[in-house]
Amino acid sequence: MELDNPFYRAFSGRCIATDLTLFHSGSLPRNPLTTADLPAFIAEQDIFYIGGGNTANALAL
Repeated sequence: MELDNPFYRAFSGRCIATDLTLFHSGSLPRNPLTTADLPAFIAEQDIFYIGGGNTANALAL
């Protein structure tokens, strides 16, 4: 967990936050591990919080 991130600070202890990595990032683990795992990963989530980037692009993916 990245406690220096405002989201993680605000929701620490209130939820189990999981990052969805759509593009390879050296700072985050690849999650889900493969594109084939994406539907199952999404189905496990209750809420999506998009904190930056292009929301329309994220929804299209």
